[in-house]
Amino acid sequence: MSNSADKVCQLLLREQFGVVAEKIGCYLLRKGPCPLRGLVAELGLKLDKVKKILCIFIQHNLVMYEKNKRGFLEYRMAVEPTLWRCRFPKYIYCAKTLYGDAAELLVEEILHHGQVLMNDVVQRVTDRLNEALRESG
Repeated sequence: MSNSADKVCQLLLREQFGVVAEKIGCYLLRKGPCPLRGLVAELGLKLDKVKKILCIFIQHNLVMYEKNKRGFLEYRMAVEPTLWRCRFPKYIYCAKTLYGDAAELLVEEILHHGQVLMNDVVQRVTDRLNEALRESG
């Protein structure tokens, strides 16, 4: 991947997930597939913190994992889904203009939480809409 795409990924990760997540994501972008122990050792971060961030990345489809020849899991940063995060405001705007406020909130919740159960999303959106009705009335 080009330096400019890497830089955009770096900025997006920092803005949306924080400095530590940016550090892990950038390392995976530079290094390529890497086992968990390698990440912890190279970056000097606590194992718990790295695991949590990898879980968040996996939930958002930003990190893929697979077993290597030795049977250890290796984590790899997915560049394109990371770059697609730039388009999230457009997705939300498009949902609102085409389908209204409820669709805007649905898309926003899904994009904010990554992989999430539809029941949870519908409940959160219903709660937000009810709260907005109470405040306006």
